[in-house]
Amino acid sequence: MTKKIEVVIFVFFLILSGFFATYKLKESPSVWYDEGFYVQVASNLSIHGKYGLQLLPGEIEPVSRLVTVSYPLIYPLALAFKIFGHNILVARGVMVFFILGFISGVYLLARRTIGISYALGAVALIVTFAPLYGNGKSVLGEVPGLFFLTLSLLSLDRALSNGKKSRLGFIFTGLFAGLCASTKPIFLVFLPAIALTLFIKWHYGKLSKRNIFLLAVSVLVPLIIWVHIQFSFNANITNILSYYIKPFQEKSVYDFIFENLKHFISDSGPIYLLIMIFAWLSGLIIRRRKKIEVSASEITSFAFSILISLAYLRTNGWYRFIFPAQAISFIYFPKSLSLLAEFVGEKLKYPIFSRTIKFFWVIPVFAFSVLGIYQIMFNSFIAEAYKSDKTAFWENYFKNIQSEQIIFFYNTPEVAALNFGAKYYQYISPNGREIGNSGLSVIDLGIPDSIILRTDAFEGNENRFSKYRAQMKAYKYTILIRK
Repeated sequence: MTKKIEVVIFVFFLILSGFFATYKLKESPSVWYDEGFYVQVASNLSIHGKYGLQLLPGEIEPVSRLVTVSYPLIYPLALAFKIFGHNILVARGVMVFFILGFISGVYLLARRTIGISYALGAVALIVTFAPLYGNGKSVLGEVPGLFFLTLSLLSLDRALSNGKKSRLGFIFTGLFAGLCASTKPIFLVFLPAIALTLFIKWHYGKLSKRNIFLLAVSVLVPLIIWVHIQFSFNANITNILSYYIKPFQEKSVYDFIFENLKHFISDSGPIYLLIMIFAWLSGLIIRRRKKIEVSASEITSFAFSILISLAYLRTNGWYRFIFPAQAISFIYFPKSLSLLAEFVGEKLKYPIFSRTIKFFWVIPVFAFSVLGIYQIMFNSFIAEAYKSDKTAFWENYFKNIQSEQIIFFYNTPEVAALNFGAKYYQYISPNGREIGNSGLSVIDLGIPDSIILRTDAFEGNENRFSKYRAQMKAYKYTILIRK
């Protein structure tokens, strides 16, 4: 493949991804619960210079255990708000850059470690993977974390390539690894994954203790910043770490593990991941038997994907928790399919078949890509919201609210995130934990002019809001005003 054709194909995929990432950007997917936290924190940082949520009018309170996505995303988002203004389009515009940055990182990493054709195949799979946009267009930590992860892997490979031991490469590997782990707690498993790789390379005499130390020190720099921002507000670190380990309280960890294991034999998303992991593992075994060296970046990626999959078992089963493992597995899926096909060809011992079967990987990659495009356009989480006007409704609603009016957001952070700059009360109850319940007394006193809450939280609980009546229903929400 000539360089010109390669560039044309990659640019085509980048443009296609840019289209998918920006189409109906404000509405698809709908602004949702967790996203509301992060948009609010970035907006408050931009306006007030304080890192936290507004629970009482004019007061920004740090809530470290709740806002787990940290400064590698929040600070760029706050800067964008400062420069371009406060609205959801600006917030999600930042996410588009992270999506395109991640795709570019995947391409550069795969091109360097597994070859041009396989790299383009990996990009094709990722660009046409609907969860990339379902998770990536929303202001969440998964895609930014993956962006820093690929940069760390790319830096590690460059540092170790051709027998050269680049100190600058190890420094960047550590810095990007630290940024990845600081983006969201789920990416903390990247640190033991990269530590395992370093141990293996050191054990075989391909890495010095000095360079390992240099990388470790570099990792600590962004992690120290993360600890300072996340835990320096007199918070109970033990409780916060407990929340990270067990974020969902409604069931025991063992119940979650049992239920999520069943997903790997019953649901398409986990089954798809299981197939990719199996193919990947088979490819690693084949290379091991043939004594073909596996790159440090691939060892790290495989360990990371396994650890992410294990971490998923302790959650409530949302598939975005295995999305990082899926995204990284795509990088090595085409190459793994090719190795499996060649292995089969060698066993069959038909010369013509053996020469052509190694290109078999193109067929499933093409099929999965076409299916992915169909899902993005017609049958996915993001496609369901293409005709929605929910964000436009709330933007128009808040535009017509008088500045002196007081609003109470009752466990609706995703709606509060669209009310940029206004003073309001807010109560949040994520996963059974209550934040801002000290302000609930103002509802009994009838102080807020209006209350915005989910309809299912209002119906059957009208006595809790006895001084208010329903003004209107909008989507799954009810707006209450004083009687």
